[in-house]
Amino acid sequence: MYWYLFLFLSVSSVYAETKDLSNMSLQELMTVEVPTVVGASKYKQKITDAPSDVSIMTADDIRKFGYRTLADILNGVRDFYTTFDGAYNFLGVRGVNRPGDYGGRFLLNINGHRMNEPIYDSLLINYEFPLDVDLIERVEIIRGPGSVLYGNNAFFGIINVVTRETDRFPEHGGEIAGSYASEDFKQGRITQTLNFESGPNILLSGSYYDSRGALEINYPNYPGVPPGKNSVFDHDHMNALNVFGKASYKDFTLEALYGQRYREFPSAPYRTVLGNPNTNVADARAYTELRYEHDFSRGLHLLARIYGDYYAYDGTQAMPPTAPRVDPIINQDKPRALWWGVENQLSQTFFSKLRLTLGAEFRQDPLRYLSNHNLDPAKTIIDKNFPMFSVGSYLQGEFNILNNLVLNAGLRYDYFSTFGNTLNPRAALIYHPWEPTTFKFLFGQAYRAPNAYEFNYLSTSYKDSLKPETIRSYELVWEQAFEKHYRVNTGLFLNNISGLIAQRTDSNNNTIFVGVDSTRVLGGTVGLETNWGKGWRGRINYTYSNAVNADNNQHLSNSPEHMGKLQLVVPLYQEKIFGSIELLAMSDRQTSAGNNRLPGFIVGNLTLFSVNLVKNLEISGSIYNFWNQQRNDPVAPDFVLDSVAQPGLSVRAKLIYRF
Repeated sequence: MYWYLFLFLSVSSVYAETKDLSNMSLQELMTVEVPTVVGASKYKQKITDAPSDVSIMTADDIRKFGYRTLADILNGVRDFYTTFDGAYNFLGVRGVNRPGDYGGRFLLNINGHRMNEPIYDSLLINYEFPLDVDLIERVEIIRGPGSVLYGNNAFFGIINVVTRETDRFPEHGGEIAGSYASEDFKQGRITQTLNFESGPNILLSGSYYDSRGALEINYPNYPGVPPGKNSVFDHDHMNALNVFGKASYKDFTLEALYGQRYREFPSAPYRTVLGNPNTNVADARAYTELRYEHDFSRGLHLLARIYGDYYAYDGTQAMPPTAPRVDPIINQDKPRALWWGVENQLSQTFFSKLRLTLGAEFRQDPLRYLSNHNLDPAKTIIDKNFPMFSVGSYLQGEFNILNNLVLNAGLRYDYFSTFGNTLNPRAALIYHPWEPTTFKFLFGQAYRAPNAYEFNYLSTSYKDSLKPETIRSYELVWEQAFEKHYRVNTGLFLNNISGLIAQRTDSNNNTIFVGVDSTRVLGGTVGLETNWGKGWRGRINYTYSNAVNADNNQHLSNSPEHMGKLQLVVPLYQEKIFGSIELLAMSDRQTSAGNNRLPGFIVGNLTLFSVNLVKNLEISGSIYNFWNQQRNDPVAPDFVLDSVAQPGLSVRAKLIYRF
């Protein structure tokens, strides 16, 4: 078992480092720079003061580890893992990643702007994520329930993507980037910034991606298909376009984003005909937001935003024919959503001891349009709009009981026109016995509201009883910094989840959604981060999760008990050339059908990165899955197969020129 070896290396490394550090003086231990986070409390604070277990992935991580998508970035984070079904990546954490879910138990933000859409709650993290990763300054990963400040979807955690500011670009503010990779993958980006002394700072960027994909994909265990007929040829094409703009002037910021992606879907989703070229998906996502943020005298901070959003999905499926028909039935899915909203937040500090944050939100979804029909013979499955609105208010307080003891507590009330009210609390006790040591005792409750697909799509007979999913989380975190170079993070967690929404079949053989499932997750995590200076740095971590159905104590599908990650960056030449290695390990998992276990694996990625070896030029090359590890991921129950093979060895070359 690969993960046994990885666990041994992880524990040995952490033990060796902490043993050497035990001889350091207290003064040496206290000279540490602590990263900051914004998304945990909606204001800037050290991660050691945040009422959550927080990880930060930086722009430097993205470049030096060769991360191509947000899914790659998150897959490299402690406790997290992704799966791929042939078109979409799905995010899991601490043993929970239910096949068939669309990721709505994580809240994804860009600069604090909500990206989850109201039709499926989609967490778009592959090339359908509408922002080029080169524009990311950092990704804040905030574990645990966050509904107190963010409301819906902040269930398992919050992912806040923070974009680069204009001052993070070179003097003239221009960049051109291009890459070429396996399967004829091509990518290009152009970015321009404009900085005016007395005027606005402007950033404009556009990216385009195109990939031929695999020329042949073999499905050897596809049921009912004889050998020689179970391969899909030239049906893996993908292209995407992203545009992002940002203008800042004094306390005002205007942002706009548009992204679209088209992808052929070769792995026979939704029980379609294998290899039929009519099975494909397309996503489009857009938003514009005007934000005002100002610090007044005496510790008063105001944040106000108004926004408008758009989402579109186009799915075409070639369904098996029914006798006497011999040609596939072409089905089209075309939901659309438009929504707008406002948020106002006040934060005030009193007597240097108490900080209160008060906020209110209103959101209107005038268009939540669901459309599904067959082309030939013509048949309408659904064609209706389901508008809704919601309001929410929250209060959070951070009270310094002692100089080294902080109580953070909050409460949020939400009302949805679809199902009614929900009330969610959070509390954290944060103790610093001395400067480099932090203990966090965390409790939180969060919810995920039924989305339009679950509430309205297939059957309305049960919608009145469909209520939000609920999680209650208990966590103990110990964070320890040593000198400038080392940081250890360990924790224990217990998650009790109730009312999980699942597909069922009623007595009339109709598909319905009901909130019946319950889950219990118990586990622990340990990680070590090191930064020796001059480009030397690394991370190693391990997570144990026991995720079971609380009603029958059966293990969840797609739930690895053991996960480990090792990441190392090594300078090779004058801090201009670097090499990196990333190892990702996972134990075995059960498929959604429950009759097959997929073996564990370790995947390795290598990147060679250079900066300013030639003036203003950045060059990198990466090899992904460099020993060609064969592995499968579980997929949703509505696939013909219960698992899909994952990509083998691939390579990419990339350059960025700054002007």
